[in-house]
Amino acid sequence: MDRIPIRHINTAKKEPDSSEGFSIRDIKVLLAGKDMVQELHRHDFFHVLALKKGMGNHEVDFTSYEFCDKSLFFMRPGQVHQLILKAESTGYLMEFKTDFYIPPDKVSKMLMCKTINKNLCHL
Repeated sequence: MDRIPIRHINTAKKEPDSSEGFSIRDIKVLLAGKDMVQELHRHDFFHVLALKKGMGNHEVDFTSYEFCDKSLFFMRPGQVHQLILKAESTGYLMEFKTDFYIPPDKVSKMLMCKTINKNLCHL
């Protein structure tokens, strides 16, 4: 099997709601009326996909998930994933570097550890 490419967070493009190491984008703007079909890859940053309305498929660590409305995908750095998202989907994509959020206390760190072990949450 070929090596799985690693994507890095794009901080060169300044967006209205972004800062160094953090990005939040509207899915509708990203899709621009077209389906998104990504090849298998991984990130070196956290990747949170919050869907208000979603159609498609998301494979995370070789487990396949069908999209449904009001879904939240949380991926930690290094996880392998492939995304197929239909043009009609709406929501937000948030990406942040590992040093963007450092929990200030022990309880917050424990909650963060519990959260990052779950990839999909239906709201």
